[in-house]
Amino acid sequence: MTLATHSFFAKLLQYTHQKNLPNGKSLHTQIIKTGSSSCIYISNSLVNFYAKSHHLTEAYLVFEEIEVKDIVSWNGLINGYSQLGTPKSSSSVTKLFKLMRKENTFPDAHTFAKNFSAASILLDPFCGQQVHTLAIKTACCSDVFVNSSLLNTYCKCGLVCDARKLFDRMPERNLVFWATMIFGYAMHWFASYALEEKEDVNEFVVTGVLSAFTLPEFIDIGKQFHYLAVKNGLLSVVSIGNAVVTLYAKCGSLDNALQMFKLSSEKNSIMWSVMITDYAQSGNGEKALKMFSDIHFSGLRPSEFTLVGVLNACSDVVATVEGKQLHG
Repeated sequence: MTLATHSFFAKLLQYTHQKNLPNGKSLHTQIIKTGSSSCIYISNSLVNFYAKSHHLTEAYLVFEEIEVKDIVSWNGLINGYSQLGTPKSSSSVTKLFKLMRKENTFPDAHTFAKNFSAASILLDPFCGQQVHTLAIKTACCSDVFVNSSLLNTYCKCGLVCDARKLFDRMPERNLVFWATMIFGYAMHWFASYALEEKEDVNEFVVTGVLSAFTLPEFIDIGKQFHYLAVKNGLLSVVSIGNAVVTLYAKCGSLDNALQMFKLSSEKNSIMWSVMITDYAQSGNGEKALKMFSDIHFSGLRPSEFTLVGVLNACSDVVATVEGKQLHG
């Protein structure tokens, strides 16, 4: 790499990080004028720049001009389409993967991860299984990112048995793997219920599933299980009431959490603690203190978790007097 191409390379990395499209396009013009686009490092960087800027038409044109494409060239374009996360872009990912194999370019772990993601968006279990087979042949299935993407693909496609087989074969399982597997089982159970109208819905099942979806990205699924609890007359069960309030609070939907809290006929210390803690953590210290004051009128004794939550609220609103009283 010459001094000029090294300078172009460094600037492309900078503009890619900044997502500075005007400067990147201007630099691209300079690269063409100086003939530096023949350098594979520069060409790959241009593909990556346009792909990460979501200008995939330009990325594809640069990609097409590369005479001898390496795995970095393919991954740059595949990654760009994969990041869009739409069925159309995911279809482009699978087409690029097939074309790459046709041209005898050897895929790596990064390539497989993006193709599994595409298969999960398309909900195409056959595509996922084909990529999995190739990953095994190329010994990429020991890669943590490949396993994570594959597990996610099987769960989203409803292939929970295949997901479990993969999960059981993993030498090490991190929190992401466990969460994905729980998600897969929960979704599989919900789909079965919706299709078969099962009568074996009980408080333990609903509470367990609600507890698995206390993340903002799962709020819509959590709402469906909330509706399921209402439909089956289970909302009066204390454990389910706690789970619903916790679901909305942990997902950042404090208005819904408060509404469910007010509607609950039996508020225990867990429910109070959830509301107070989440108000404190979201910066609503005054509301947390107000709720702590209300708990005394309810006749309940605050737990250690409630006290931790309200002490945090005192520090946020600089309520020194109230904090000293709580300390006492």
